[in-house]
Formats: sequence, structure tokens, C-alpha cells
Amino acid sequence: MVLVCLVVFLSYCVLHGLGHNPISYMCGNCSDPTTCDPQDGRCTGGCKIGYMGLSCDELCSNCAGNGSCSQIKGVCHNGCRTGFRGDICILECHNCAGSGACDIESGACLEGCTNGHWGDECTFMCGACSGNGSCDRHSGRCHSGCLLGHKFYDCHGTCSTCVNTTCNQGDGHCMHGCYPGHYGLDCEKACMHCRADNPECDRTTGACLFGCKSGLVNPFCEEESIHTDESIHFNIAVFYISLLFIIAVLGAFVICNYKHTSKSPPLLGSKSALGLHSSQSFRESAHSITFF
Repeated sequence: MVLVCLVVFLSYCVLHGLGHNPISYMCGNCSDPTTCDPQDGRCTGGCKIGYMGLSCDELCSNCAGNGSCSQIKGVCHNGCRTGFRGDICILECHNCAGSGACDIESGACLEGCTNGHWGDECTFMCGACSGNGSCDRHSGRCHSGCLLGHKFYDCHGTCSTCVNTTCNQGDGHCMHGCYPGHYGLDCEKACMHCRADNPECDRTTGACLFGCKSGLVNPFCEEESIHTDESIHFNIAVFYISLLFIIAVLGAFVICNYKHTSKSPPLLGSKSALGLHSSQSFRESAHSITFF
């Protein structure tokens, strides 16, 4: 019995080219088992179709035709199976229409993209396109416009801040105004610091329509208001001091004017003034006569 087992084992070794360590080196995938190196199990004569590697212990990846590839690098001899690309055909073609084939080097889909995708390699997703969801392969423009609530040529923009989520698909302008808290033609600007209970603001300027949050002032609620008692008292004090100063200046002016008026010479039209003038003239005349 032992002899029979030994004969069977030796026969297996001869047929499969086993070396000194039959457990470590299996040469079954060599193209010619007799070319298996008995020391390390390398297939020196190449591999069977579909295998690669020094010991032919790896599978060729997705190769077309008979599935053969080079022993060392694994390059497919007949190109890739449909749906794969690259030198060793391990890269997948993405979202390619028709047979799913793509260029083995660039990955560009040979028969266009499946619905909902665009780009040379069909790796980009179309926006919220209406109809069957298709878009132009090169630009991403939706063929049939956008679904309700979306905008722009590729329908990636949303009208979420527009009333009824309705906007012009071309420029994004909201057709029925903005939801409270937003302003601008496309309602994408936020009303800043308006009252929390009524945050509406002017659609064009953004000025709060119903006032600001506590502590801020109109029109855009960006400046802090001065509302403390101390500031109010200070303003009142300044007002009264200014008023007293004006009154004091006016009083001083009146007093000075009065004093100036009281020191002025009597008018020539008064009787005393006329008499004094006559006497003085008479004396001057008499003196002149006496002198000559």
C-alpha cells in the first residue's frame, strides 16, 4: 500500500513539474509544465492563456478575445472586454450608452452617455432636467428645460427662496417675489438684522420694512442705536447748556447796546442843544469882531 502511494506521488511530481518542495511550487498554469523551474516555480516558457505572473498564478484582467495577456505586465493582447479600459483593463467605462464601450486609453464613451450623465467620459450628472432627464453631452444643458424649482441652463440652481419656488429658468429671477427674510432679483440675499417676528425687507435695497432687531437702527440695521438713559440725559444737558449760552450772549448784547445809547450826545433838534449852539456862535462872532 505504501509503495502504491509513493508511485502515485512521484507520478504527480513528474506530470506537474514539482521541484524539491512540492507544497510550495505548483506549476499547473505554465504553458509547458516541463518548463517550470524546480527551485522557485517560475514558468520560464510562459503561461497558459488567461494567466500571468512569474509563476503564472495571477489571472489576466478583463481581456478581450481569448483573454490572453503578457506574462509580466498583464497587458491584454487583444484589448479589453466591453466596459473596461486601460493597458491591463482594470478601469471601468462609466455610464456609457449602447454597448457600454469606451476608448481604451481616454475612457471617452464611444456611443454617448446614458440618460442623466454628460461629459466625454460621462462622469458628470445632469441637473434637475425635465422630460427624460437628459442633457447635452458636451455642455450639460438640459434638453427639455428644468423641473419646477430649478434654474440656469444646467438646472443645478434652485429657486428655494422664491415664493412658490418659481423663478425664470434663464436668469433665476423670482417671478412672485421672495420669501420673508430674503431680497434681490433672485432672492438669494438675506435680510440682515431685521425684526425676528417680521423679517421682511425691501426687495431691491434690503432695508428692513418693519424695523430692526433691538439695539440696531434703520435703514439697514447695521449701526448700533444710542438708547441708554445716560445718553438721553447727556443730550438734554447739552441742549439746555447751549440754550443758556445763547440767552447769555443775547443779554450781553442788549446791555452793551443800551449803555452805548445812553452816552450819545443830545440831538441837535432839542431846545437846550439849540440854545447852547446859539450862545457859542454869538461868543465866537464877538471875539472875531474885537480882534479885528
